[in-house]
Amino acid sequence: MKEYRKDTPLIYCHIPKMGGVSIREVFSRAFGENLFLHYNENIVRSGILIPRKPGPMNWSGLQKLAKIKPVCIYGHFRQTDQTGTDDFYPKATQFAAVLRDPLQTVISNYFFSRRKIDEGVPIPMRFKSVNEYLENVRSQVFNHLPVAARTDPSDFIQNRLVMAATLEDMTGLTRFMEGNFAIKSPTPHLNESERREKVDPVVMQRWRSRNEEEISFYNLVKEAAAKGGCEPKES
Repeated sequence: MKEYRKDTPLIYCHIPKMGGVSIREVFSRAFGENLFLHYNENIVRSGILIPRKPGPMNWSGLQKLAKIKPVCIYGHFRQTDQTGTDDFYPKATQFAAVLRDPLQTVISNYFFSRRKIDEGVPIPMRFKSVNEYLENVRSQVFNHLPVAARTDPSDFIQNRLVMAATLEDMTGLTRFMEGNFAIKSPTPHLNESERREKVDPVVMQRWRSRNEEEISFYNLVKEAAAKGGCEPKES
C-alpha cells in the first residue's frame, strides 16, 4: 500500500455489510467536519420507498480544503447507478477500505434486509430464504470500488490504497488511525442483525465457486493488510 498524504482528499469506500457504519464513528473522530458522507437517501411516503442519489462535490474545493485540514469522502460508491468514484471523483489518488469475507457479507446483507422489512421498511425481497438468496445474488464488492480494483487488483492495492483491513482483523485500521490521527479507541460494533436461518454448506460452496474473483481480491487485501501499510512520515 502507498503512503497516506493528509494534504490530499481520501475516499473511503464503504462496501455494505463490511463494518462501515461502525468504522464511520472512528473516521468521524479523525476528520471531524471534513468527513463528507456519500450515501443514497431513502425517502418513504405512503408505504413507497423513493431513493435519492448523492451528488458529487467540487474536487478542486476539496483539494484546497485538504491543504488546511485532512478531508475524507465516505460512503457507498456504486458503479451500477453512476455514483461511483470513477463517475464523481476520477482525479482521486488515495482510497481506504475495510473488507470482509464476501460470502459472509452477502449472508449478512440478507439478514439485514429481513430485519429492516420487519421494522416496516418497504425493501423489495423476492427470495423466501437465505439459501434461495445465495443461489441468486452475487457479491457486490467490485460495484463499490474504482474500476481499477477489478481490472488490476495488485496495482490498485499497491498504488492507490493507503489503508486496508479486514473485518476479521482490524489491525490495519488501528495502525492507520494511531499513526496519522493519534486515535486509539476500538472500533464499535453497530448495525448487527440476528441470523434466524441455517445456511446450507452446499449452497455456500456453490456461491464461492461463482464468486472466485471477488474472493481472490479479498484475499489479496487481507495479505496486504497483514503485511502492514506505509508508516507515516514525520512532519
